[in-house]
Amino acid sequence: MIFHNDPVETFSRFWLAYPRHTHRKDALIAWCRLDPDEALITTIIEALAWQRQQPQWTTSDGRFIPHAATYIRGERWNDEKTTTATSTPTVTRFASLGMHHRKI
Repeated sequence: MIFHNDPVETFSRFWLAYPRHTHRKDALIAWCRLDPDEALITTIIEALAWQRQQPQWTTSDGRFIPHAATYIRGERWNDEKTTTATSTPTVTRFASLGMHHRKI
């Protein structure tokens, strides 16, 4: 016998972790359509942990945090993890890629 997670309960876990609490009903509908298993829920919560720290989400009073339904429908937990931009010189970046400057 297979037991599915209660979508309202699992959504509540997501909602607590998500920083922008607007349009809850739309987000719940998107969540129910997604019907995530426990592994996916864990992946989403872990992604939110680093995404919440990104400049796009922490500046301008969270203005650029997507609505939760948009986040869910867009599977934004799959976005590439970004790091703070560093001022690595271009030559160093190319050298680390095995590329060297040549005169033409």
